[in-house]
Amino acid sequence: MTELPFFAGEEGRGHVLVLLFFVSVFVITVWGTWDGALPAGSEASLAETAREIAAGGGPLPMRFDGAPAHDTPPFAPWIMSLFFLLFGANDFTARFGFVLLSVATSWVLLVAGREASRDLAAHEAAAAEAREREHETRWATLPAATGVLAAIVLASTPLFGRFAPHVTTGLPLAFFASLALLGWLYLPERRFGAVLWGAAIAGGVLSVGAGGFLPIAGAAVAGAVERGRRRIWSMPAFLAATAAGAAIGGLWLVPAAARGGGFFESPLWAPLSTLVRPGPRAGAALVDSFVNVWLRSFPWSIPATVAAARLLFSIGARRRACAVGEIDSALFLFAAAVFLPFAVAGAEPVSSFLAVAPFTAILASREIARWALLRGRHPMRRVWVVNHVLTALFCLLMLLVVSTFVSLRRSSADPIREVARVAGRISPAGARIGGYGPSARGENARMLFYGGRSLDEPIETPAELGAALRADPAKLFLSSVNDVEALAGCGDFQMELRVYFGAGDLVLFGARQPRPDEAP
Repeated sequence: MTELPFFAGEEGRGHVLVLLFFVSVFVITVWGTWDGALPAGSEASLAETAREIAAGGGPLPMRFDGAPAHDTPPFAPWIMSLFFLLFGANDFTARFGFVLLSVATSWVLLVAGREASRDLAAHEAAAAEAREREHETRWATLPAATGVLAAIVLASTPLFGRFAPHVTTGLPLAFFASLALLGWLYLPERRFGAVLWGAAIAGGVLSVGAGGFLPIAGAAVAGAVERGRRRIWSMPAFLAATAAGAAIGGLWLVPAAARGGGFFESPLWAPLSTLVRPGPRAGAALVDSFVNVWLRSFPWSIPATVAAARLLFSIGARRRACAVGEIDSALFLFAAAVFLPFAVAGAEPVSSFLAVAPFTAILASREIARWALLRGRHPMRRVWVVNHVLTALFCLLMLLVVSTFVSLRRSSADPIREVARVAGRISPAGARIGGYGPSARGENARMLFYGGRSLDEPIETPAELGAALRADPAKLFLSSVNDVEALAGCGDFQMELRVYFGAGDLVLFGARQPRPDEAP
């Protein structure tokens, strides 16, 4: 069995295992995109903004329902609009770009995990036998095995897996945070790291706004404990890349935030604005965020927590005996600089914390490699065993989802697609549809995305609805079955209603028009 490529990664065929891992991750993530219609939230709003870009609205300024969308970071809509132009606007196409981005994030983290774990090679050499060193290949080293494990840990983290197949601004930020970390790890030896670093800063700002500047703070505090990279701040290439990335992101951020309000009013400046002026519940938000992220990262939060405990409670010879290096402290501080501002702000949506997942994955994988080192001989083989087992689980899950009709996500039918299309057919071109009862921006986005008809501001009282129908008897309204039934039995509402279409809990209704033979 050890001669089979799948079970022989440490003997030089690790590329086979890595290929199997990425294929299985891709298939599983693509399967997660079949989750019905886009939910009434940020997914639908971002997708509609992208659809309007693809329909000729232009990349900047972006528009939503014809109005400028100043508070929307552009990177996610730009990705979707590109795929809309290539394959048409639909919910699968909207999510497919994020599938590719999640796989790319895992690959970047594989390389970053290997670079961050190069210090383990010295400890590995002391624990390895001469025969092992004679057969070393590209994959047959502890740093390489740890890098692969970091990518596997990231892909199997519940927080990352939950958002990987969906439209969110947090996933692009996680990709650019990983890219920034890789560029920082490449420096100062490889100047190409400065290019990656600058691109990551610009991309991070375009993904979420001012939160994209946080890797700069992370690199600054990490350099205080990692002497090897402290001198990058005196490198002209690094300084130029940092300035260029910040300037590219700022070309969009500053004008967009100015139109959306001041520093404390515009959501694009969060979480920096919240950090400058924290709210009364900042402490509670910090605790809640930490618990939320810890639970959503389980079980990998356990080795990451052990790694943090080693940093805080071991010193001197004990640290050296446990192979705790400066890079561990640097990664911990880097992650803290990214996490704390979002946590104090009580970041919503939760996907904002995806930027912390790459650091958690590397800390967890290094801790597992450290356990293998402490066990004595063959540490690299021990880590590869973990990689084999986890990749086998990914492959089994892939076979499950492609060979059965079992959906691992919610499968309840969402009628909005059908309702929106019917509304587009039975209402005049360009007409807006009324809304009765609570209606969110996301519901308007879904009506636009699937039917090309926008919703008015929702009407909340029967009296207001009666006035609107008398003013425009032919107007179409969207509501729920329960709301329409309540209207029919409401003594304050005297008009007769006609339901034109219903699906699920949603109905399209209007005022019943009298027949020609009826008295007006």
